[in-house]
Amino acid sequence: MRTTGMLVAVVVLMSGLMGCVGTEPKDGVAGEPKLQAPKPPPEQKSFDVWTGTWTYEGEAKDTPMGPAGKFTGKCIARPILDGFFFEMRWEEKDYQSVVIHWYDTTAKTYRFQGFGNDGVVGSGTGTWNGGTWAAAWTSVHRGVEYRTRSQCILATDGNSVTINAEISADGKTWKPLWHTKMTKQETPPKE
Repeated sequence: MRTTGMLVAVVVLMSGLMGCVGTEPKDGVAGEPKLQAPKPPPEQKSFDVWTGTWTYEGEAKDTPMGPAGKFTGKCIARPILDGFFFEMRWEEKDYQSVVIHWYDTTAKTYRFQGFGNDGVVGSGTGTWNGGTWAAAWTSVHRGVEYRTRSQCILATDGNSVTINAEISADGKTWKPLWHTKMTKQETPPKE
């Protein structure tokens, strides 16, 4: 019953908000301001370099997350929801994941949330410094929480990326997790 009450409250709240979004006063109504559509923060533009289809290949190390081995895949990256969020869909032979990135204007930091078809959910933060994206996140695998950190170095031409990742169970001792090289295949036309 408690869940139903919460669901009803969310639906009512969202219905009220949806009624306000995009509503503009009729022409000729004096004193009523015209609502402006919200715009993504300028920091969200940092993800534009990722927009497009990428292929990647890499090598995973033997860790509690899985065995060592080589892997290849494709990543389709694009802005979504009017540019407020950025989606990256990762596809390999037996694995898929979706990661949503955004800039949190309150905390003044980049955030992301990821979901894999193996049930792993991860969340973290990242920073941009020139052509380098540094990220740190936590995820739970088979009931154990792990910390991961990575460094993505974008080539000056924007068409390739090298990524190195490490994993830790305690946040103190770090082990290599994987190394990946990504190559941009195509960039969709600007809207």
